Amino acid sequence: MRLADLFAAFGYCQQAVDCYLKRNQPQKALDVCIEQSQWDLAHSIANGNHLKIVDVFMEKYVEDMQGVSDDKSVGLLGLYMRARKFLDAAKIAFEIANDRREKMKPVADLKKCYVLAAILVEMYRSSSKNAHQITTHPEDVLDDEFGLSMDQIRILETTWRGAEAFHFMMLAQKHFLIMIALAAANAGQFRICSRAMMKLEAYEGFSEAEREEMKNLSFQLFAKNPPYNPKEALGHCPSCDADMGKYESQCMTCGRKPYFEKLFKWLSGIFDDQ
Repeated sequence: MRLADLFAAFGYCQQAVDCYLKRNQPQKALDVCIEQSQWDLAHSIANGNHLKIVDVFMEKYVEDMQGVSDDKSVGLLGLYMRARKFLDAAKIAFEIANDRREKMKPVADLKKCYVLAAILVEMYRSSSKNAHQITTHPEDVLDDEFGLSMDQIRILETTWRGAEAFHFMMLAQKHFLIMIALAAANAGQFRICSRAMMKLEAYEGFSEAEREEMKNLSFQLFAKNPPYNPKEALGHCPSCDADMGKYESQCMTCGRKPYFEKLFKWLSGIFDDQ
């Protein structure tokens, strides 16, 4: 044991852990990992030896993981889930979803993040005997028995809002594409019309017969009208000032999506106001 203590004192975590485990002292091995912030190793020891993940472990881990990479946030989410701290896990899941929303990740991925967060809230409600007693008025002073923060109260009140928003946004995409294709064809913007038609053909919500009908329609339309926009439709990218169609959704030079950025900014405003 003295050798293990020496390894621990000089910061040789792995060697100290090996010694403690050989002497059947998993709790001391776990303590060393916590002291030296070796969280992956601590997880392995706790799970392999059926040790309870104590609150001090959680607090130190959270303190170390605050404001770090997305991967580590996912690791923190997994830790809370294994510890059955579902409301804390939901808070992390919402933070991950909000961060990815600001980075304009694909809508389908955002929906999955918000759905996961909402499911965790429902798991908290199911596992909490006193969940039905939680006040619906954030301005009220909460009883110490519950110990819920204002952020947690807000999560309980807006559980499914994010998931619903992006679900309806996905449903609306098909109708947006149809409108874009029709408007672009009538305006002579056949490049935009072509891109909208290709996305519609790949959309999973159509049957094979409907998809085949769209392909035939595209062939008839673009056989007479090549998929190019007229020169007078050119504008400039607000980011890099490169030539960009006035109705294009993405700049081919810098990759920015100014119109989608406006949409996400608008959505963010809705979320922030709630």
